[in-house]
Amino acid sequence: MFDFDAENAELESRNAQLRDRVDDMMRDLREKTDNLREAQARMAAVVGEASSPDGVVTATVGANGVLNKLTLSARAFERVTPESLARTITGVVREAAARAQEQIQEELAPLATEDEPMIDLPDLLPGAPSLADLLRIPPVGEVTENTKPAHRRPESEEDEEGYGSVFRKDGW
Repeated sequence: MFDFDAENAELESRNAQLRDRVDDMMRDLREKTDNLREAQARMAAVVGEASSPDGVVTATVGANGVLNKLTLSARAFERVTPESLARTITGVVREAAARAQEQIQEELAPLATEDEPMIDLPDLLPGAPSLADLLRIPPVGEVTENTKPAHRRPESEEDEEGYGSVFRKDGW
């Protein structure tokens, strides 16, 4: 004869184990989600700052890489060509952006090196974008699909409508 009580007890035990496992997974998921939310808040507040060696130029760049503040001392225009000043400004802004990016990478590092890999969208939905790709921040100056200019003027004197440029080389 078949022992229904023993079979039922075995099923209940396996069911309880499975529920415990799902509860543990949900607890881990909530913890990882909270950690990610906290890291996002810290990353949003990141500011990169850099100054030229002589202290003439100081730049502050936000987490999104946008220049928030540029400070030039009164000495910025003394015995300096516009080209030299422009190079200094560009270098300082790039350094500030690199520092902001380094801070963001430091915030992301603990999330990326956890013992158990996070479930990624393609694991659940084939063809979906990877969260790892979304979290990756390109190095300063690297051109990606998101950083390419949306539209560029044509290189010729003729514009798209064929009327020509208002900025002619031969003057007015």
